[in-house]
Amino acid sequence: MLPWMYEGKIYVPKDGKRYNDCEYGITSNNIEVFSISPAEYEKLENAGVIAKLNSIDEVMIDRFESDYIPYSALKKCLSLFRENHDLANCEFAKAIKTGLNLGFGIFTDL
Repeated sequence: MLPWMYEGKIYVPKDGKRYNDCEYGITSNNIEVFSISPAEYEKLENAGVIAKLNSIDEVMIDRFESDYIPYSALKKCLSLFRENHDLANCEFAKAIKTGLNLGFGIFTDL
């Protein structure tokens, strides 16, 4: 498989007015942005985390499209990262924790 050469991004709105901005990749002071390196994405894929995330209702993660993970699915997503101690504090896990703390879903552009 060819490795991806760019960093993915996860956007977490800090307030309810920033959902549209996140969806279109627009950044501002009211959006928290997490960079997912190609190496981190590959680790997640090799550990089976991406496949497990995709088994959760309302979650679809892949390199070909952006997606939204609703707040209601974030706890299940985070539990997958906690199962793998090497990934428990990766940027993707930090983005999920931030979404949970702020009370909003997250937008992925991986």
